[in-house]
Amino acid sequence: MTMAKRSVVFGVKREDLLYNFSKLSERFVTFAAFKGEEPSPEEGIRVVEPQGYSFKFDLLPVVVLHPIAEEIEDEIGIPADELNFHVSIEDVGLKIRRVVLERSLGDNAEPTKIELPLADYEDLSFGQGFEIRCFVSRKKSDVSRVHAAWHKSHILLERTFVAKASVDEALFDINWYDFDHSPEDREGVLYYVRWKSGEVSSVPDIETFEVAFNNRYRDQFKRLENNRQFGHFSIRLIAQDIVSELITTCLKNAALDQEPAEGSLHEKVKALLEDKEIEFDEWARQARSNDPSALPRLQDDVGRFTQRLYRVGSEIGAMKFGGFRGQ
Repeated sequence: MTMAKRSVVFGVKREDLLYNFSKLSERFVTFAAFKGEEPSPEEGIRVVEPQGYSFKFDLLPVVVLHPIAEEIEDEIGIPADELNFHVSIEDVGLKIRRVVLERSLGDNAEPTKIELPLADYEDLSFGQGFEIRCFVSRKKSDVSRVHAAWHKSHILLERTFVAKASVDEALFDINWYDFDHSPEDREGVLYYVRWKSGEVSSVPDIETFEVAFNNRYRDQFKRLENNRQFGHFSIRLIAQDIVSELITTCLKNAALDQEPAEGSLHEKVKALLEDKEIEFDEWARQARSNDPSALPRLQDDVGRFTQRLYRVGSEIGAMKFGGFRGQ
């Protein structure tokens, strides 16, 4: 007869993030993703772009480290020379992290701007985006017992900034092409929806359509993204126009007698509408009604829906005119 061994395990867990003073956490570092953007302390997801976006060549991340030596000494009683600033960047697709900077807190007497040109990281692609982590930690363990809980892995302040690609959340991707159809198209057309098939219910959406943008104006479009006034409003108008066409065409062609295939335009539009408590099938029946006034009424409804979705009115309502001086 054998007796099974039994064990009882007890554990004690200690949080590494012992200190995270709110006022210093919001002030010790700021971040900007785009060239010309004003750095701000807002952390978390700062940039979301569709799959295929060139994070590596279209963004120029900047981190600004601010002097906090005196404040942090007053708060916790540890000399700034015993603490380090750390900055790291991670390719979120490849899961590879690189240390960008390690500097004594006491050496930072003035705001220090650190540019992070992603193209310099030849072994990283940043195809799915990146994560920049900024934190302050102790240089080494304290052996005096005055701070017995301290270890060199402990972090006082931490802020993380993220840029990511979003496939699931995006209703469409942007594809850049040289418009060589005609001189009029090359100069006069910014974008259009290229329909490949009317099968919106049974095949993935990439086999149904693509959104083509004129590569001639790619740099200008990026400048719009960086313009917090007129630029953001213009992009919302463009997105609203494209999504209105996608929704209307999908409603006309969707197979209502079957469940939409995973990844199909039908599936995505249905989820988008039902999230706002709009019945997809009801709008689809209006789109194919014999009543000649039904489709124009539906187009009115779709137009208002997409403007609400992209907050077009709210965006222009918040714009400041008169030279964009912010007053």
